[in-house]
Amino acid sequence: MSPQYKLPLLFLVSLSLCGFALPSTYAAVNSSPVVQLVSYTDQFGLHVNRLGWGSASIINDNGVILSNNHVVDTGDGTLASAFSICITKENSKIPVCDYTASLIARNSDMDIALLQINPVDIHGKSVNYKDFQKLDVNFDYEPKVKDDVLISGYPWIGANTMTETKGIVSGIIEYNGYQYIKTDATIAGGNSGGAMLNAQGELVGIPTFTIGGFFESSLGYGLSIKEAKEFIKEYIDQSPEVQGLAIDFSDYHSSLDLINTTHAVSDDLLQFTFPSTYSVSNYIRNRSVTLEPTTQSNIALSTLTIDLKQTPLLETEKEYLDYLREQGSFSSDYEQLAQK
Repeated sequence: MSPQYKLPLLFLVSLSLCGFALPSTYAAVNSSPVVQLVSYTDQFGLHVNRLGWGSASIINDNGVILSNNHVVDTGDGTLASAFSICITKENSKIPVCDYTASLIARNSDMDIALLQINPVDIHGKSVNYKDFQKLDVNFDYEPKVKDDVLISGYPWIGANTMTETKGIVSGIIEYNGYQYIKTDATIAGGNSGGAMLNAQGELVGIPTFTIGGFFESSLGYGLSIKEAKEFIKEYIDQSPEVQGLAIDFSDYHSSLDLINTTHAVSDDLLQFTFPSTYSVSNYIRNRSVTLEPTTQSNIALSTLTIDLKQTPLLETEKEYLDYLREQGSFSSDYEQLAQK
């Protein structure tokens, strides 16, 4: 088998849904039951650091969401410290991150995780779970080649908005002892943990990884939901774990809003302005800032991160570039891209 690539945690306008019976729309706070799941960790117990994002599906009336384990994992088996839940209120706009969540359980073999939206939002208001749209789960679905499927989530190539791509079941494979549904519907980084829906709008799979690459044809693979049936039934009514990092998300988002309104970062070590075509998505005072483009361009740039690190004394440009090369932070390709 060709090398597999789990979808990176990150961030198309919704495509036509002809032939799909999605859940009916009512006066809910979310226009889609598929949400964006953002994970955070703490730096030295002092700083909030955004790891990245994936997708998740609300699957019951108690605010339980289903996603991939690698969306909630830091990359080394450790659980991320905190989670933000962002919902789509209008399909053409980026999701609004008014909620948080806590882990109920996860399974690394199946690469799945259950979380629950916390009962109080970031503004201190009580959450009414019945205000959310949810997905029906079809544990009995048996995938057949050429069945219509829809992939729903927040891929980073989708400009941080809800994105849905239509395709067919291209095949079925067994991987790690579990059945995966293969599809030609576009799946990209950020789709991880989202929804694979059948023609009736039921959840039948969890987009998990792709085989292929950015510059070649690829196929997406989703864990068949029937494989997760026993795990979900065992844990869905259990209370979530207490997370390790208490983040004042209201203050966190307000500080980012101020930076993006003024288009400036200012602290003891970082002093710079940036154009309105970028926005800051993560900021650690005196240490790190991450910018993302707000518009599409002909340069495939998804994020630009500035990290401040203590270095040895570097007196010449050659010493500086040699140091960057040793750290794996510079190459002639980077230089050519910077010149563009």
